[in-house]
Amino acid sequence: ICKMAPAKLRVILGENNVQRLILPNGIPESLGELAEHIKRQCGVEEDFRLQFMDVEFGNEFTNLVSVNEIQDKSTIEVIVNLAETIQDSGLTLSPNSTAAVFMPPDQSASNSSGTSFNEDILSLPESASTRSSGWPLSFQVPRFSYDAELQLSKANSAFKESGTLLNPNPKLKSSILDGLTQQII
Repeated sequence: ICKMAPAKLRVILGENNVQRLILPNGIPESLGELAEHIKRQCGVEEDFRLQFMDVEFGNEFTNLVSVNEIQDKSTIEVIVNLAETIQDSGLTLSPNSTAAVFMPPDQSASNSSGTSFNEDILSLPESASTRSSGWPLSFQVPRFSYDAELQLSKANSAFKESGTLLNPNPKLKSSILDGLTQQII
């Protein structure tokens, strides 16, 4: 068995948070192995997916579906999969992505301090919050107008078939925000 040349990857973990990932045996043979290196060396505990800087598309980030798409000194980005975490809290979301998602087997939407990621994301400091009670345990996403539901359904089908993302027009955004506002109030 011939040993691969060492490789380095630039890993974007968040805004103003970039690390160098050292792979002594070269690029791993699977996304799962790459994810394990990232978890171990970068300390990522949440479930995530990876994107790579795709030179064929003007250095835009694209979902990483094969390690063959990266090489030594490539840039990859860790995208924490908040949709899964939010779904675990009772929201009805359907994250159907062709990208690989890596969720630690011993974690179920909680972090090292024992609080859920939802609490981390949604909680405000006491001084900034004027609420008399905490966040609800679940939030029922409301039904939107017929036109909005139709557009969302078509967009969901397009995403499942080809990975096409929805770019909502102002009328659809307004309809969604109005529905969410009514549900929250």
